[in-house]
Amino acid sequence: MKIYLSLLFSIFFFSMHGQIGLQFRYSSLNVEEWTDATKEADLFKNNFDFGIDYWLRLKEYRVEFNPELYTSRASTEGNSANYKSEVYGLSTNTNFYIFDFIGDCNCPTFSKDGNFFTKGFFISATPMVEYHTKKAESVDDGPELKVNNTYFAGAIGAGVDIGLTDLITITPYIRYKLTPNVSWDGLSQFEGMENVEDEKFLLKQLQFGVRLGFRPDYIREQNKYRFR
Repeated sequence: MKIYLSLLFSIFFFSMHGQIGLQFRYSSLNVEEWTDATKEADLFKNNFDFGIDYWLRLKEYRVEFNPELYTSRASTEGNSANYKSEVYGLSTNTNFYIFDFIGDCNCPTFSKDGNFFTKGFFISATPMVEYHTKKAESVDDGPELKVNNTYFAGAIGAGVDIGLTDLITITPYIRYKLTPNVSWDGLSQFEGMENVEDEKFLLKQLQFGVRLGFRPDYIREQNKYRFR
């Protein structure tokens, strides 16, 4: 609940002071280690992230930053147990506009002129820190397993800004995310494999996302609608 209150407060605060974005992502997930332990081929197959970010940029170069708070949830109903995953994260999305690196187009792509791909295409690098909660609950009122972990992760990707109006930009993107040293301690024992230890592994995810960027400060700058 606290994370959602923080997100709501951030939405209100950022909307009063600058440019904000809402992000939605789908992540592929296929963890062989967890599939072998749970015998659930579709464990956490569908993962969706929701986040809010704030837009910043360097003054003279097209390097832009979107510090983001995000969360995701996934669940699977298995034959003998139900599995749940929650993730709360903080990231710094850093975009490099390689075809317009020294340009200044009133970005991100609001009222810009010229080729939208040249102005809007970027490659990205994103460091992250995440808090993971994973839970397994037996369907027959048996034992329950719950673990909490904090991980550092990173992603690389590419996308393109598409300016719809002076106030709204849509940004589709794709990225490849890596999370080292992931584990679900106790899962094998929970599934009845007493002599099997749960090892750490590198979690790999392909993510497809879209960002909706809003610029309420533009209204104040133009003194439109008597909004101050």
